Amino acid sequence: MNRRQTLRLLAASGGAALLTACAAPAPSSPTTPGTPVAKSASTPTPRSGGTLRLGTLGDLVTLDGHASGPFDTLYQVWDLLGVEDEKLNLTPVLAESLDWSADARQLKFNLHKGVTWHTGREFTSDDVRWNLERVRDPKVGGGILASYVKPLTAIETPDKSTIVLKSDDPWPGVFDFIQHLNMIDPVTAQGPDGPNKPVGTGPFMFAEYAQGDHLRLTKNKDYWRSSLPYLDEIVFTIFRDPQSMAAQFEAGALDGVLTPTLRDTQRYQQDPTKFQVLLNRPAGDALMILCNCTVEPTNNKQLRQALDYALDRQRIVDTVLLGISRPMDLPYLPPSPAFDESKNAYYTFDLDKARALLQSANISNLELNFNFTSTSTEFSAIAQIYAADLAKIGVKLNLVPTEPVTLTQQLVTQKYSGLASATSLYGSLHPGLMSGNPYYNPLNNWSGFHDPTYTDLATAITVEVDPARQQQVYAHWRDFVLDQAFSLPIAQSVPRTVVSPRVHGLQYTMAEMLKATEAWLDVA
Repeated sequence: MNRRQTLRLLAASGGAALLTACAAPAPSSPTTPGTPVAKSASTPTPRSGGTLRLGTLGDLVTLDGHASGPFDTLYQVWDLLGVEDEKLNLTPVLAESLDWSADARQLKFNLHKGVTWHTGREFTSDDVRWNLERVRDPKVGGGILASYVKPLTAIETPDKSTIVLKSDDPWPGVFDFIQHLNMIDPVTAQGPDGPNKPVGTGPFMFAEYAQGDHLRLTKNKDYWRSSLPYLDEIVFTIFRDPQSMAAQFEAGALDGVLTPTLRDTQRYQQDPTKFQVLLNRPAGDALMILCNCTVEPTNNKQLRQALDYALDRQRIVDTVLLGISRPMDLPYLPPSPAFDESKNAYYTFDLDKARALLQSANISNLELNFNFTSTSTEFSAIAQIYAADLAKIGVKLNLVPTEPVTLTQQLVTQKYSGLASATSLYGSLHPGLMSGNPYYNPLNNWSGFHDPTYTDLATAITVEVDPARQQQVYAHWRDFVLDQAFSLPIAQSVPRTVVSPRVHGLQYTMAEMLKATEAWLDVA
C-alpha cells in the first residue's frame, strides 16, 4: 500500500459527520469535459496506439470504485458526472448539462445519450441513482463519500436521461461530492464476480490484475468521447520499494512512475531533457500533527499553541520536502474560498513565544510522545527537527515510529499519547469538507477535540450560501481553529508523477486523480 492509498483509507474510517457542504460558484461549460489542473507536455497532433508503462508503489487494496484505494491506477475505468476546475467550477462529464438551484438545494443532471457500460448496456439515470444510494453505506468502503452524501434527502429520475438530487438544507458543497463519485456498473457489481471485475463507462477497461505484480487496462473502443482514448493500453507495474521502481524507469523499462521519492523528484527536475515532472500544485494534502485533547497535558490550549510556535515550517519545507511544497498553518490551499494568506502565517517559528506560553501555563520539564507513521521518511525527518527545537525550550519529544495500521487504530479511538502524525485531505476544495473529515469533524475528530462553539461554526460553513456571510463564517472558523490549535498543519504534500519526454497529455484533477483519457505516446 503506498502513502496516498494509506491516507485515503485512514480518512475512510473517520466516523460520523455533520452535513458536509460548502460554497460553490456557478458551473462553467468548457468545450471538453474536465479542465486539467496539471498536465504533461503536448503537441497539436496526438498519436493513437501504444502501451503506457507506469510504475506504482504498493499493491492495490481494493478493486471497488467507491473505495479509496486504487486512486491513480484503476480510476481510469470509471467516469464521473462532473469535475471541478482550479476555480472550483463544476464541468459536466457524463452529463450534457446541469442546472443548480439558486438556493443550493437541488442539482439536476441531463445525461449524455448513447453512453454505454463496458458490457454494452446503456448508461441511465437509474444507474446514477444506484451509485448514490450505494455510497450512503459506510460499509462499502467509501467512508468519506458516505459522510459527504449526508445532505442528500431525495433522488428523482423523471426519465432515463435525467436525474435530480435534492437536499432539505442548502448543499453548496455538492460539487465536491460529485467529482469524487465514480460511476460503477450496478449489474456487474452485484454479480457473483463483481468484486473482482471492475466495470465502468470510462476510457479504459479492466483486463487483468496479478496481485503484487501488475494491473493492465485496455482501450475502450466504444468510448462515448469520440476518438478517445489514444492509448491501446496502460500497464501498471507494482513495486515494493522506490529504488527498484526508479531504476526500472531510468533504464527505460517504464514510461513513468507515480509518486516518486522527493529526492528522486528533485533530481528529475534538474534534467528536463530526460524527465517531465508533473506536479499538482493547486491540489494536495496537508502534512500535520494532531494533539490528543482527551488526555493531559495536550488538553491544555496554551501548550498546544506553544507546540505550534515551535514548528519550523520553512526549514521543514526546505530540508525535508526539498522545496516541493509550501508551509501551511491552515488546512486550506489557495483554490479554496476559505484560504487566507495572512492567516496561513499565523504561527511563525518563534521559540521565545513558545517558551513564554509554557511558563504562563506553569509547564516545565515536559516530556511528550510523537507517534508517527514508521513508513514515512518525511515524518521521520520532521520528527527529528521538531525534537531538536523543542529541546531548546525544555520539552523532551520521544519519537515513536508506529506501524500504519496500528497508528490508524490509535487515531480512530484517540488512544495515542501526546502527538500523532496525520495528513489532511482535499485542502484545495470547499471549506465544508473539513467538517466531514476525521481531522476537523466537530463530532468525531482524531484529536478528540469537542466544543459547542466549534460545532456551530462547522455547521455554518457547510450550509451558508450568501457570498458575504460565507466569508464571515469562514473567518470565524479559521480563527477558532488557529486559536485552539488541536491540529497543527505543517506543509502541503504535492501529488507528483514523473514521465519520459515521449509521454503527453496526462492530467491531474482537483480531486487529485491522475487521468490518462487524453494521454498519448510518441512513436518509440
